[in-house]
Amino acid sequence: VIPSVFILFLDYALKIKRWTTMLRMSGAMVTETSCATFFFGSMALNNILPLRAGDFIRAFIFPVHLGISRTTSAASLILERLIDLFFLMLLLVISLSIIRLSTIPSWMMELIGIVGTMVILAISILIVFNKIIARLCLFLSAAFEKRGFPRLAALNGHLYWLLKEIAAMLHFDNLPKILLLSLGAWLAEAGYFGGMIYGFGLDVTPAVAVFVMSTAILSTIVPSSPGFFGPFHLAAFAGIVLIGGTEAQAGGYALLTHFCLWFSTTLAGAIALFLNPELLTIYLSKRKKEQVIPERTNDSGF
Repeated sequence: VIPSVFILFLDYALKIKRWTTMLRMSGAMVTETSCATFFFGSMALNNILPLRAGDFIRAFIFPVHLGISRTTSAASLILERLIDLFFLMLLLVISLSIIRLSTIPSWMMELIGIVGTMVILAISILIVFNKIIARLCLFLSAAFEKRGFPRLAALNGHLYWLLKEIAAMLHFDNLPKILLLSLGAWLAEAGYFGGMIYGFGLDVTPAVAVFVMSTAILSTIVPSSPGFFGPFHLAAFAGIVLIGGTEAQAGGYALLTHFCLWFSTTLAGAIALFLNPELLTIYLSKRKKEQVIPERTNDSGF
């Protein structure tokens, strides 16, 4: 367990480095240390609040303390989720092609292919057609404003800046670094899952570790219960059974693997929030407000 948890924190370190890199691409002046505080804080809140509420807080409340705009934070979070989903689907397909599990139903393989294709298309559209979609949003914003629809105008204005931030983070000069950090992070997390499999006396290969990790983590993509209690356990249990483990091994693996994930992130996040209690404060003092980077505006007033 102990070596596996050390590998898990390597995964977290790479993800924090990736998030810091994304924010710096958009012009934010942030450090890995400050980003680690907000990263673990949001993960701890995800562990105790339902529906991934920690992600919402990271996108819309933490930014004022980090000194970035909410648009920048939301853009980084959206991009993170898309890239993570892409690598999880890719690693799942590769692992399945290696271990060739005959017990996987054909409809599940088709679903994996459909979801993977959709993710690739979404990322491709953001890279190739970002400027076109952004200009369309800006045009619609001005049109709605002229016709007396201020809310629709504001929505399209925010979408415009969101796409601009994503475009900055996906710049071709920096995209390889983001992809390498993402791949390294997920391979490290696969190492954590593989180490835990080894601890339960099961045969483990890199492909098996990647398969169980992808299956378990994909179950947490959709917002659900606090800490993903239930979905994670079911997916991890099914993964161990599919690779030949007994139900006792699968049950013990699901419980212990989730506990180590949950406890480590919750403890790190709790320490971060305890040392920085103002992180959950929505309204800041005047001095704090003066330190916050203002939202950028365009010619239409957004």
